[in-house]
Amino acid sequence: MKTHSFRSLVLVLFLPGLVFNASPQSASAMPSAPAVNIGSCQIFPDNNFWNAPIDNLPVHSNSAQWINSIGAGDGFHMDFGSGTWDGGPIGIPYNILSGATVTKYNVDFYYPDESDAGPYPIPASPKIEWGGDHHILSVDTDDCKLYEIFDASFANDQWSGGSGAIWDMDLNDLRTDTWTSADAAGLPILPGLARYDEVSANVIEHALRFTANCTANYYIWPARHKAQHGSCATPVPFGARFRLKADYDTSGFSQQAQVLLQAFKTYGIVLADNGSDWYVSGSPSAAWDNDQLHELDQLTGSDFEAVDTSGLMVSQDSAATNQSNTPHVYSIKRVDANPTSSDVFHFQVYFSEPVTGVDATDFTLATTGDITGETVSAVSGSGLSYIVTATITGGYGDLQLNLVDDNTIQDNLNNPLGGAGMGDGNFTTGEYYTRVFTILLTTTPQSNYDGWILESTETSGVGGTLNKIASTVRVGDNAANKQYRAILSFNTPALPIGAEILSVTLRFKYAGNTGTLPFGVTHGNLFADIRKGAFRGNNLLQPGDFNGSASKTKALIYTSAKVDNWYSKSLNPLDFKHVNFGGATQFRLRFSKDDNNDFGADFLKIFSGNALLEADRPQLVIEYYMP
Repeated sequence: MKTHSFRSLVLVLFLPGLVFNASPQSASAMPSAPAVNIGSCQIFPDNNFWNAPIDNLPVHSNSAQWINSIGAGDGFHMDFGSGTWDGGPIGIPYNILSGATVTKYNVDFYYPDESDAGPYPIPASPKIEWGGDHHILSVDTDDCKLYEIFDASFANDQWSGGSGAIWDMDLNDLRTDTWTSADAAGLPILPGLARYDEVSANVIEHALRFTANCTANYYIWPARHKAQHGSCATPVPFGARFRLKADYDTSGFSQQAQVLLQAFKTYGIVLADNGSDWYVSGSPSAAWDNDQLHELDQLTGSDFEAVDTSGLMVSQDSAATNQSNTPHVYSIKRVDANPTSSDVFHFQVYFSEPVTGVDATDFTLATTGDITGETVSAVSGSGLSYIVTATITGGYGDLQLNLVDDNTIQDNLNNPLGGAGMGDGNFTTGEYYTRVFTILLTTTPQSNYDGWILESTETSGVGGTLNKIASTVRVGDNAANKQYRAILSFNTPALPIGAEILSVTLRFKYAGNTGTLPFGVTHGNLFADIRKGAFRGNNLLQPGDFNGSASKTKALIYTSAKVDNWYSKSLNPLDFKHVNFGGATQFRLRFSKDDNNDFGADFLKIFSGNALLEADRPQLVIEYYMP
């Protein structure tokens, strides 16, 4: 009885007539339906075990034990990518061919009793897996048959192999019970590979194959073969299926990683062979971004759970499931950055196959917080992918797009979304936008906290006289070359527990100037020192605020540039700690030069907290969100 060896690092000699390529050749025809197709051939029916979603199935009773046996704390590895490793392409390639034009071979198998006799169409220079298993996978697009060979080699004009299996991809047939295939579990390999053409279309619609070191002396449906390996408390059987937990946050990952993560959640991964723990299989391609794939190294076994797939089974001897051959929503994802301060939101909706009849009436919006006026304003796209645009009139919180199935969305065979029943195609678990909360603070009129302070003498560096009632504050110098400084004070509220600050911006409005506008050559840039609390420990404006110690000097630097008469600068995120959430935060405005020694008054006037119009008063704008 064949048992596949544990994955090892083996150099493969180039054999006569073989070419090791990094990416599969292009099919002559583009996929006609979902990206699960190769050429005109779908890789097994929609209701096949590999193609059935398992995100709503129950957790297996042995989930914790199986996860621990493989390794709850062990990291994942995408066993595919671009370029080469150890001298060859990374992953399991496949060949697309026309059987009518390719030579067919009667392969000499050393497990002939569990192999399909063939013949097998093999190109003159086939793509073959680099490494220990030497798989050759070939799709004959003439009759949509899949040919898979394990441990292929070529010598004296004869192909040899360990075992071979031929699959009619239009059927849900399984191997004879107890038979191997080209894989240890007796399953086909190709339907379990991550392929770049799928990821580039943002849809993987099938489970993925993975390996583990410790496997059981039995197998579960739909696996047909065992190859016990390793020693652990609860060995995992071939055919066991796992999924990424639904609450795993995928929002921070890159595009290629996100598509794979969604597949892990919706379709899961299937234990198919002995090998390194949590190694997920795919086909090599020059278009893979290895850095994005390595983002998934942070996944561990504890992020997954085993799934009880017994409820899918129609027959022990068939890979068919009780899943219907109807279209469904694959995912709803954000298009733009999140969180956002925008009033316009774009969502991308992916379907399992091309559909028509998608319009604004198929969607609803769910909100948290105080968002108002939410509306689905536009829908564009066709086939697999649609862009849905939503708008709001105001407010802050979360905005989620949901699809409500009313049977108007159909595939090209007029099958309604989710099936015949109304609502059976609903999708309410997509990504959502968080619209940032904005706190707009203005200085308080007649607060006695804000105003300008004039230096006592030209070079003293301490405050003398002050004004806390004027409608404007001054920054610059007077005719005696004494410096004006301004104090702006805000009563900053406490943020909710867990709030993440996005920005803190100090804005003040130009009210005029006396003499030369003191930017640039005369007085330099305008600085804003920040104080967490009051500069002198007392919120009341006082001469000592002129030179009181700051939490950070020059926290903000302004030039003469302004927009609609407003000067505006945002704190560096490292300086958010200097904002007193739950009390007073004060800013001191001063120019880099104390005076210009011309014995003429040159000062900037900005509206103060005593300005007649509240809209003119200085503002502290804080944006945050709740993750």
